[in-house]
Amino acid sequence: MNTKSVIGSIALALTMSAGAFAMHHEDGERGPGDSKRLEKMAQHLDLSDQQKSQVAQIMKAQAEKRKAMMQAHKAQRDAMQADMRSQLSGVLTAEQMQKLDNMREERDERREEKMEKWKEKREKHKERY
Repeated sequence: MNTKSVIGSIALALTMSAGAFAMHHEDGERGPGDSKRLEKMAQHLDLSDQQKSQVAQIMKAQAEKRKAMMQAHKAQRDAMQADMRSQLSGVLTAEQMQKLDNMREERDERREEKMEKWKEKREKHKERY
């Protein structure tokens, strides 16, 4: 396998895994699945030890960039929400704002429940494989 093919395969694998990785590691930290992913890539692409080391460094750098990007995105989202709340407070009554807050709390609770169920399902899946 020539060098261009190896680099292309690595780039494709990293691109494909980035979205799923970001979803599972919102904080951008490397998880236990990363070493498995690297080993699988190494096996399928027949990577040398030097290539494995380089790919691991690339994956780590991307994880750090992803973490920074997610933190920036969260800050932007929080600022937008604060701006919207400020604008709504100029339109809605105090009672309506309280109802809106209650609606948001309920939504957040439902989201948290869904996330917990998803985590439990993921753990069960990990135990099977």
